[in-house]
Amino acid sequence: MEEQTTLDGTEYIKQTSDDWETPDSLFKQLDNMFQFTLDPCCQIETAKCKTYFTPKENGLIQSWKGHRVFMNCPYSDIPNWVHKAYNSVKWFHTEIVAALLPAWTDRKWFHDYIYSRFYRNKAEIIFLPYRVKFLLNGKEGKSPPFGSMIIVWSRESVWDREGI
Repeated sequence: MEEQTTLDGTEYIKQTSDDWETPDSLFKQLDNMFQFTLDPCCQIETAKCKTYFTPKENGLIQSWKGHRVFMNCPYSDIPNWVHKAYNSVKWFHTEIVAALLPAWTDRKWFHDYIYSRFYRNKAEIIFLPYRVKFLLNGKEGKSPPFGSMIIVWSRESVWDREGI
């Protein structure tokens, strides 16, 4: 891992792995609102739900049917994961998918599957007002040099829920 510093002096660790775990406090807050049943992109030790898929099982090719999905997908393959999430809700395979993603609003995947279809298909954006401190090997790491957002693809309105 390579330690770097942003222009404002904030230290962070340059991503050299896709194995950054969602902090339990953030997951629990979201799980209280959405009652997740599937974590489709995790390691066995980092699974947030009873049902999960590891890289070996490849959650991109598995059915998410009937599940309420939480994903902190590999940042090296975001376009494929957001495509799967979007289509899983669009075609009624799953009721809800919530994704923890980098707030990279200048990316094609953001405009293809989140922003340009924002009102039509109920993708909702929650920008986090802080930088997430992801876990690596079970220990809190330094924050990435960018903000994060929660994207919720759903057939129900997120704003009707408490806690947001």
